[in-house]
Amino acid sequence: MIDNKNKALTLEERRIIETGIRNASTKTAIARILGKDKSTIGKEIKLHRCLSYKCALKRECASYRKCKHGRECQEGCPDYSPFKCSRRDRSPGACNGCSSRSSCRFNKFTYDAAKADHEYRTMLQDARAGVNLTTTEAKQIASVVKPLLENGLSPYRIVTMHPELGISEKTLYNYIEGQVFSIAGIHDIDLRRKTSRKVSKKTAKSYKKREDRSFLKGRLYQDYQNYIKENPLAHVLEMDTVYNDVTNGPFIQTFKFIGLGLLFAIYHDTNRNTVVSMLVSSVFGANLKVTPRPH
Repeated sequence: MIDNKNKALTLEERRIIETGIRNASTKTAIARILGKDKSTIGKEIKLHRCLSYKCALKRECASYRKCKHGRECQEGCPDYSPFKCSRRDRSPGACNGCSSRSSCRFNKFTYDAAKADHEYRTMLQDARAGVNLTTTEAKQIASVVKPLLENGLSPYRIVTMHPELGISEKTLYNYIEGQVFSIAGIHDIDLRRKTSRKVSKKTAKSYKKREDRSFLKGRLYQDYQNYIKENPLAHVLEMDTVYNDVTNGPFIQTFKFIGLGLLFAIYHDTNRNTVVSMLVSSVFGANLKVTPRPH
């Protein structure tokens, strides 16, 4: 007998459960083979068995063969007798291998090991990826966290001072960065270590650098500096655009003349950077070099 009571069921163990059901073994016998408690086997079968056949009757009535009401089951019928199946409802808990399966007219439940294992793995992934909080619980935690963050306390200090929150430092970081507390006005920018905090591997994938960098040839800031050294009399103009919403604007376009120390700005309702750049270039001469402002 295997002693693994505290371990999760594997696919092979679920196949043993399926074989046991097909052979009409009891839950106790299956549990003894796997080294589990019989309640574990019972919960596994009940949780992952699926309805393979739905009874055509409105209610599962054992006296349907002698029904005087045309099998039109109604609440309060005096002849109603609940159908009970010891194999389906007690042990082993499913209809796999039942000799009466083909003739049975009542609900039939089937346990499939591969499907049960897939459902279990999917449930684990969903639990790890999701947030185990209700809206009310999130608001309660946020009401404690928000004033402490505003006072400059770190998530580590917060969870240390308030163990009743029931979350770890990493969980609190994940909740804040995942915008779970945005309903209370808490954002990841409120974290003191936001700029120095290491980006997770999952998030870092979206910032992966391009492998083909040929498009930057001749357009690096070092190229700009080399051009200035080679052409000290060149007129250089730095252009930038300031906006809150890239789609709706408004937009403020700034022009800084490096040699003259002059800066002016133009207000736009729409983004017309290219058109304005062409106009500026035509006004100040063809030898004007328009460059983006270095950051």
